[in-house]
Amino acid sequence: MPATQPTPRGEESTRIEPSQAQVASGSDHGNEPTRPTYSSFRLGGDLTPITLSALPISPDSTPTRIAGTGPDDDTVEPGRRQRETGKFQGVCWGDFQLGPLLGEGGMGAVYHGRQISLDRPVAIKVLPAQVSKDEVFRGRFQREARAVAAISSPHVVQIIHAGSHFGHEFFVMELVKGTDLSRRLRSGWRATREEAIELVTQAARGLAAAARHGIVHRDIKPANMLLAQDGTLKLTDFGLARTVGDQQQLTAAGTIMGTMSYMSPEQARSADCDHRSDLYSLGVVFFELLTGRAPFIAADAEGVIYQHLHEPVPDPRRFSPRVDAGCAAVAQRLLAKEPVARYQTAEELIADLDRLRRNERPLAARHRRWPLVAGAAALALAAGAGA
Repeated sequence: MPATQPTPRGEESTRIEPSQAQVASGSDHGNEPTRPTYSSFRLGGDLTPITLSALPISPDSTPTRIAGTGPDDDTVEPGRRQRETGKFQGVCWGDFQLGPLLGEGGMGAVYHGRQISLDRPVAIKVLPAQVSKDEVFRGRFQREARAVAAISSPHVVQIIHAGSHFGHEFFVMELVKGTDLSRRLRSGWRATREEAIELVTQAARGLAAAARHGIVHRDIKPANMLLAQDGTLKLTDFGLARTVGDQQQLTAAGTIMGTMSYMSPEQARSADCDHRSDLYSLGVVFFELLTGRAPFIAADAEGVIYQHLHEPVPDPRRFSPRVDAGCAAVAQRLLAKEPVARYQTAEELIADLDRLRRNERPLAARHRRWPLVAGAAALALAAGAGA
């Protein structure tokens, strides 16, 4: 018989060993089953084994930022809001025990947890029941799990499991002890040239791995870049992720999704986005690391969007004398208004960052005017054809 244990509300929660878990075939969330049930779905692809034994966390430990659990300016500390929303603490959902609440946001709450069979710490993201009833939000939540599970990279937070319990969609992910880049920047820390190049290189490697699966993150920003204690940068919160070519829309037509300060022009236009949109957002991060400020600042969101769409990209050397010509050229190419004028792949960007690391001139500095030249050549050819 499956073991049971009381929940904080005195309800019964059934633990079912992983081998007994049924494959989810959908459920009526409007009618709670008469007996506790647990369902799970297998994620496609083999996951790279993750060593987490060195990453424990307790309610009294240093605050750990779990990206996607709150706004950029509000980091929730472990246990801080537990009395309000940590209602699942102590219960077991299949092979996973939920512990203290780490943080919460519009896309769900994240708990410190434990995988019982392997006795390892994990992070468990739970979508609230009232939101789980919304097919759009449920689809976005499940998309996040499947998108990340398809990617195998040390620079992407790994998904371990996903499932549904009493109408609550949830997935289990690698627990990263550390902080995020947004919190680091807000603390007053300023990156050196070498640190900026290294952090953006690691992020680009994560984006390259995502692009190989046709996945566009669509919300690249410092808050979604976790910094592990060993210095590894990991991209997280693929809640807005979309597979290129997928016809299923998770947002209504004309809806702008993303974070204004890091949004590409095509996102601002609600146009189709590919991996080059993520590279633009990464360019904003690089600009901020180099100068200590975003390239476009305005009094309101509309002003920021207008600048992303229409204002020329400022030269980062205007804001910091420490920025050299090579770094400025790379940042400005990443921030080109038209995708065709940017790096076409993350690998191209990584190659130029490697040149910067070796104090060589990047290709971006050698070909600063190539989009204009190409455009002039195209016009000349068109004129010749019409003659």
